Amino acid sequence: MLNLSVNQAQEYWDDPVAHAVAQEAVAQGKVLAAICIAPTTLAKAGVLQGKKATVFSSEAEELKACGANYTGTSVERDGLIITADGPKAAVEFAEEITRALGE
Repeated sequence: MLNLSVNQAQEYWDDPVAHAVAQEAVAQGKVLAAICIAPTTLAKAGVLQGKKATVFSSEAEELKACGANYTGTSVERDGLIITADGPKAAVEFAEEITRALGE
């Protein structure tokens, strides 16, 4: 697991490789998950458009601007896409990923 600082996570928001990885995961029907501000990368990749999602509160407007249905919950799952709002949601986030992988 990567341990990224906020600045490091922001580097992926507009990264075409990160976007391609997210888009390919969705296209292949794989579990795709992001926590804290990382859901912003998924939103900018276009994979959250029309999907329920959450993110750290500072980036809520960015998710909405990219067409996501921001819920503000700690953990949100829409199909195989799982998002969480930050470290306090880490255990619930991991449990939801585990459930999705077991399906």
